[in-house]
Amino acid sequence: MRLLQLLLLLGGSVAFAHEPPFTSVWVQPVAPIVGRAAIVPVGLTRDLAPSLDLMVELTPYAGGRGTCLRTSCRDSVLGLIASAGVAFGRPIVSTPAGELGWFVSPKALAAVANETGATPGTGGIHFNPGLSSEIGGGLDFGLELHGKRGGIYVALVAGWQLTAGFNVGYVITLPDDTEAVPPELSPPGQPLRMMTYGTILARGTHLVTGPNLNLLRIGLAF
Repeated sequence: MRLLQLLLLLGGSVAFAHEPPFTSVWVQPVAPIVGRAAIVPVGLTRDLAPSLDLMVELTPYAGGRGTCLRTSCRDSVLGLIASAGVAFGRPIVSTPAGELGWFVSPKALAAVANETGATPGTGGIHFNPGLSSEIGGGLDFGLELHGKRGGIYVALVAGWQLTAGFNVGYVITLPDDTEAVPPELSPPGQPLRMMTYGTILARGTHLVTGPNLNLLRIGLAF
């Protein structure tokens, strides 16, 4: 409890938490740190009503060459992920300095990525350039800690999402051993995979499901 009080005091000690109008701006640092790449997940939380917030998130990303595949290499990839939803929540602990609470957030999301590069003649497994897109929804769960206006905002978040992917291809994580490693889908909503490996094989329409592993949000409350 003392640790929680200390963290809340970092946000100040005058105004009550989530005092309307409440706005927080945050970044999600896990993907840039893990991928060591140009991924910039940023977002905004804005109160709509008591226990109801709007959440908006944008993640642009850009990269150079992925894995070279025999006769071709990818030159570049540019992508964008966007999501918006509402968060329903309740406080667990509330003090004059800040608040710790939980939330559940259904959301709609869309993503697009464009890969460019040389296309080989014929034969073999090779990079397949193109524009892929994704649209669907997800459900996030989290704990958020924030101080008064001008204080800290921290959230731990995990979730699951289900989307339809269009013109989505595959990647192989070990291209020198293609028989031992089956290809995996590489939708634009998974930037670390998209930026690391070039798309191979025929592109098509696929149902895509998987976890949201951004995990951490850090920012400021206003």
